Amino acid sequence: MLRVLTFNIRAGHDLANRLDLGRTADVIAAVQPDIVGLQEVDRHFDARSDHRDQTADLAERLGWTGVFAPALDLEPEPGADHRRQYGDALLTPHRMIDFTPYRLENLPSDDPDLEERSAVRATLEIDGRTVEVYVTHLDHVSAEQREHQARQVRDLVSGDGPVIMMGDLNAGPDEASVKTIAEGLEDAAASLNGYLTYPSDVPELRLDHIFVRGLRPVGAAVLDVRASDHRPLLVELAWP
Repeated sequence: MLRVLTFNIRAGHDLANRLDLGRTADVIAAVQPDIVGLQEVDRHFDARSDHRDQTADLAERLGWTGVFAPALDLEPEPGADHRRQYGDALLTPHRMIDFTPYRLENLPSDDPDLEERSAVRATLEIDGRTVEVYVTHLDHVSAEQREHQARQVRDLVSGDGPVIMMGDLNAGPDEASVKTIAEGLEDAAASLNGYLTYPSDVPELRLDHIFVRGLRPVGAAVLDVRASDHRPLLVELAWP
């Protein structure tokens, strides 16, 4: 049995904008997942996250392996050594065989709100078997940009082994971008019948998704926590 969690952590801030990465770690640890995909993760970004490497901090708190794919990659602040980064992360207590960060291309645009986006791809060994895992966070403004990004992430998937695709897709299940990224995959949380994940206080939208191939969904839950502006989505999967 595998437990998989996707969680947009808002750089460790709750709806009242209070920073507490320990609270984020506690949410993760409480459900004992095998794989965690995170979005809106800071790495030496600025004072909003105390200039910390949040992936490394969470991995240390949990005693796990963590990897990071920057979406934003900015020059260091004056007098600092580290580049200012923000993006997606993957955490696991299991062996990570390999890992690749990807920067997604955007369509040409003069929209000042358009952000760079990224994806994490990793191969994990769990229970003597391997699984390909993908974590991403699609654009929050433009359906056209989301579709363009979704095609890029979908095209990363290769082979015919087990796959887990997860993230904050900033769209519901009926949007073209979600259908694109889920092509050939199964909705691992279909048993929840229209679950909602955003905002975390009174959810109205389903933005967070987990899709799988070669694994059998056996359970799912949206966690009723307020550690971010999103609620985490947890699924349980069985090997075939």
